[in-house]
Amino acid sequence: RFNSWLAEARAQERLGWTTTLRLDAGRRPELRAAAQSGALSGAQVTATIRHPVGRAPERQVAFAEVAPGVYRMAEALPAGRWQLHLTLKRNGQEKRLIEVVA
Repeated sequence: RFNSWLAEARAQERLGWTTTLRLDAGRRPELRAAAQSGALSGAQVTATIRHPVGRAPERQVAFAEVAPGVYRMAEALPAGRWQLHLTLKRNGQEKRLIEVVA
């Protein structure tokens, strides 16, 4: 299985997609995504939100595109540290990442 993980990681790198995650003033996660040609618009962004020590059940959430290449979760995260397991999909291509926010 390890070799398939490496192959997936290389395929994601070849996409040339870059991402930045931050919390807005209302503690809503906001993902900025870009391709080599500019903003990565028209993607589907989903996430599983997990508390790192399991104090809250994990949840599946979706993000909405609020500007070209900018995707925001509708609800705010509660205070504390959270892991977001994100998936970006566009035109049959996919990138997965894990981000930690506090």
